[in-house]
Formats: sequence, C-alpha cells, structure tokens
Amino acid sequence: MIVSGIRLTRMMRKAAKQQMKQFNKLQRQMIRRVLPRRNAMRGATAR
Repeated sequence: MIVSGIRLTRMMRKAAKQQMKQFNKLQRQMIRRVLPRRNAMRGATAR
C-alpha cells in the first residue's frame, strides 16, 4: 500500500509539472502578443 501511494504521488507531481509547463507556455504566448518588446528583453535576460 505504501509503495503504491508513493507512486501515485509521483505521478500526480509529474502531471502537475506538465500542467504548469503548459500553463506557463500559454501565459508567455499571451504576454508576447500583448507586450512583444518587453517580453523579448525579459526572455533574453532570463535565458
């Protein structure tokens, strides 16, 4: 039971990370459309 619970939590964490990645991508796309110049500057500094 304990091992299966750990596996379940790991899978949940993976799914949550993937969802966060997709959400961040959508947010970045929206920001780029609204503020292309500022986002380009921030992207260069962040990367």
